[in-house]
Amino acid sequence: MQTKIRALLLPLIIIFLATLPVSAQDTAPNLLVLAPARTPADLMVLRSLHPMPLARFTLSGQEWLLLRLTPAQQSTLAARLPTASRIAQVPASASLFLLDLTALPPGSSPPADWSLYGRHLWQHGSIHLLQSTPAQLAPLLQRGIRLIPLDTAIALTTPHPALAPAPTVPDPTIAATLEQLLPTALATWDRKLSGEEWVRIGDSDIKFTSRYSWSSLGRRSERYVYERVQAMGYDVAYAPYTTPYNDTWRNVVAEIPGALEPDKIVMLVAHLDSISFPLDNASTQAPGADDNGTGAASLLAIADLLRDQHFAYTLRFVWFTGEEFGYWGSKPYVGNLAAHNAQVIAAIDMDMFGYDGDQDRVMEMHTGTLDANNQLGDTLTASNQLYDLGLTIERKTTTASRFSDHRSFWDNGYPSLMLIENFFDNSEEDPHPRDRNPQYHQSGDTIALVDFDYAVRIARMALAAAMHLALPVSLDDLPTPTVTPTPLPLACSELLSNGGMEQDGDWSFGTTPRPAGTSQAQAHSGLRSLRTGIVPPTANAISHSSAYQGLQLPADAASIRLRFWLLADGADANDTSEALLLRSDLSVLKLLWRQQAHTEGWEIHEIDLTSWAGQSLYLYFNTYNDGSGSRAWAYFDDVSVIACTPGTASPTPTASPSPPATTTPTPTQMPTSTPTLTPTPTITPTPTITPTPTLTMTADPSSTATPTPTPPPTCQEQLINPDFETTSGWTFAHTASRGDYSREQAHHGLRSARLGLLPTQNAPLSRGPERNLLGELAPDGATYSTVYQAISLPATAETLQLRGWFWPQTQATADDWQRILILDPDTLRGLRTLHNDLQALPQWSAFVYDLSAFRGREIILYFEVYNNSTSASGRSWLYIDDLHLTSCSAGVTVTPTPTLALGSRLYLPLLSHTHSVP
Repeated sequence: MQTKIRALLLPLIIIFLATLPVSAQDTAPNLLVLAPARTPADLMVLRSLHPMPLARFTLSGQEWLLLRLTPAQQSTLAARLPTASRIAQVPASASLFLLDLTALPPGSSPPADWSLYGRHLWQHGSIHLLQSTPAQLAPLLQRGIRLIPLDTAIALTTPHPALAPAPTVPDPTIAATLEQLLPTALATWDRKLSGEEWVRIGDSDIKFTSRYSWSSLGRRSERYVYERVQAMGYDVAYAPYTTPYNDTWRNVVAEIPGALEPDKIVMLVAHLDSISFPLDNASTQAPGADDNGTGAASLLAIADLLRDQHFAYTLRFVWFTGEEFGYWGSKPYVGNLAAHNAQVIAAIDMDMFGYDGDQDRVMEMHTGTLDANNQLGDTLTASNQLYDLGLTIERKTTTASRFSDHRSFWDNGYPSLMLIENFFDNSEEDPHPRDRNPQYHQSGDTIALVDFDYAVRIARMALAAAMHLALPVSLDDLPTPTVTPTPLPLACSELLSNGGMEQDGDWSFGTTPRPAGTSQAQAHSGLRSLRTGIVPPTANAISHSSAYQGLQLPADAASIRLRFWLLADGADANDTSEALLLRSDLSVLKLLWRQQAHTEGWEIHEIDLTSWAGQSLYLYFNTYNDGSGSRAWAYFDDVSVIACTPGTASPTPTASPSPPATTTPTPTQMPTSTPTLTPTPTITPTPTITPTPTLTMTADPSSTATPTPTPPPTCQEQLINPDFETTSGWTFAHTASRGDYSREQAHHGLRSARLGLLPTQNAPLSRGPERNLLGELAPDGATYSTVYQAISLPATAETLQLRGWFWPQTQATADDWQRILILDPDTLRGLRTLHNDLQALPQWSAFVYDLSAFRGREIILYFEVYNNSTSASGRSWLYIDDLHLTSCSAGVTVTPTPTLALGSRLYLPLLSHTHSVP
């Protein structure tokens, strides 16, 4: 009886411990600061502080970051970025939320007294920042105010490949595909999604009269899309996440893997959920045929159309959920992409584009002010023109809204934009009065108000742009690809051993009546997985079934992410599966995840562990059975804990950068023998656990000291992508004569960088007077073409040398220029002019510059071509290739390799990649 009582109480004790207040950790209050993020130099300063960035804003047309800093970090930031402004001081454990009032439902108004809902910290326009709790904010959520938890850090920068220039000629393959995307296809899918027709899910027939996220219909809409896309022949996956109210919802993900460079990803996304106000009947009366049946249906129709096509890059489709409450599905999903340095080229967000009451075919494209987003906008605008889609586009830059899932991509530095019907008005960027669906967020948002001829034009524009970016290919013409890993700005390493469960060892299993173990009955990849719980026909029992492994989380990590795949079944009201962090004494530090064990296939889970950097912990998986009713069991596979620390380059992370589309097998009830295990420590009030042996260095008694020769100087490459063969490292400013990677000329390899205007180029469209990175203003009609990279030069370098090759060309005799500068990243002023001339050379020429004076400093290496006119005569241009900024330092004395004491184990971290100097 005592054993049974202890087993029943243990889950309650764990819950109690996991929810204890953390006031003891609040010894050092944090400061909330707004800091500029307008230039690479701004971001370099911020990265050097290793802050916790929480959100990104566009304020008065400029990009700003909300940071959580210690007082020491804030003091340093104030000295280096005086324009940064302090907002408030908050406890280290404070829960922060952004509240978005951009598009309130009819009849709703902002609160008159914010103090009823928490501590109001800051406001800009329709955005408010509060220190509060989900419970306090629940009444506002009921009123239709979007609630965005700032519980995890966003990325300061994300290394993504440069966007290709907007197309200038139509592609026959794309044109033929667009003709097959018909209004009737969108209508068919939208009728099913909005409850006009019965649909089959599993063995049931239902109508989606609502896709409200908190309703059972909302959960079943996830499964419906999953099953329909799977029937198209795609490998499809759920990407579950936990809401601020501890509900588990799921995004649905499918993709066409890239045939040449699958790590580069083009994304088409739409939110699946719907809502209607008042919320009393939202669970059954929120058809959302326009918002966002049009976007979700378009994504289904496009996926169906492209099922047999192939692309050079991966084309990924994501149906997000939870958008109507605060982008709850896209926020963790895109945050995970950034944490794993996924190379997202672009994401096109399709949200509500079915109503065109005045039949003028006007729609809005929200790009914001950043160059990469506007270049993506150029690609969509060109697609509208090249394929004669007949749309009138209002592009929103300084007046762009963030009230859809593109916000999550913007926050993490990925190029993205939103497509929507003529929703807004009253701005200089919106000359046409708004023509918004009059049943927006109401139960009358039905198929009767959707103009599918209008909607298909927007869907075709998104499809054309995505195909241009992903590059259609024929598999018959493809050589066997050799993909070169792209250097990344963070050094990442795997902290967990045997996360695939393919070997014995590394994991400890609790000695309980029904112990956990590895199993070949199910596997997400490979042959084995970790099994917890009781799989029939093993007899039921009151038991925990646990596995755990020790972790040392590095103190200097910029991000630490736990990732695992789960397949679970069984369970009754009292049976659960869970993941916890335990302290070194096996007491509970944090309940990371818990749910009643049942999934419809393999699910991926992502959890941020950065808050516990510097601690020695245990990762603990467990399934609890209460001994009565049904049995619960779970399989865990491909478990990974990736820590990324600041650095100049890194290998490709061990974990895949984002949830891959993986075939989801149906769980089968297969007999699994209970493993016979060596007794190991159990999670009890008095655990006995053998500590991990420490490294012990022993001297060789027979050795004698001998002089150790000093090795030659060690040299390292400081540039990312010095030969321009990949698309990382360099930034090409988005100007009328934007530079780019080029195959027209190369000193070595396949590519170089090209700046300026070739005589054969069409005259670019002027965007008005341009400024370069230094802030210099060109007159209207003149244009800059620049490429640059921010670099932190080591203080220990004895020599710093920049060398490379360039090929300058010009038709002009004066007024144009070709120059190379070193800029100060704080002020963006020139520190040194390395080259400033106007030349036309017959061949590639070498240059060498000594930069030793800049050791220990952060600089921007900057190349520029200026054309005082874009006319076809008198143009100037420049090719650059094989650049190397080499730092060399004196060698160090080689020390003997330490001898390990018997029984100890040495784990070697993944080494950061550095470019060797030929």
